[in-house]
Amino acid sequence: PEVTMPMIEEAAKNSIAKIIPVEPPQGPFTYRIQFDSTQPVIAACHIPGVKKTGDREVSFTLPTMEEAFRCFGAVSTLVAAGIEPRFG
Repeated sequence: PEVTMPMIEEAAKNSIAKIIPVEPPQGPFTYRIQFDSTQPVIAACHIPGVKKTGDREVSFTLPTMEEAFRCFGAVSTLVAAGIEPRFG
């Protein structure tokens, strides 16, 4: 530890010095979700902002990644709750 600790600290300092600030992506963010059947599309379209874009596909566009991810979670939860366990 006496030998390796200074080496680790020096390597950590060098790594931190090389970090380049990155701007997060700017919205709006569009999600397209494709399902294996049409029934989940009907359920997902009950969520505000979610639109049917195909027989087995929905999409939504929101201004921030947080809102888009929350909407994705809501769609996933609602659709999963509507799946018949024996038949899928």
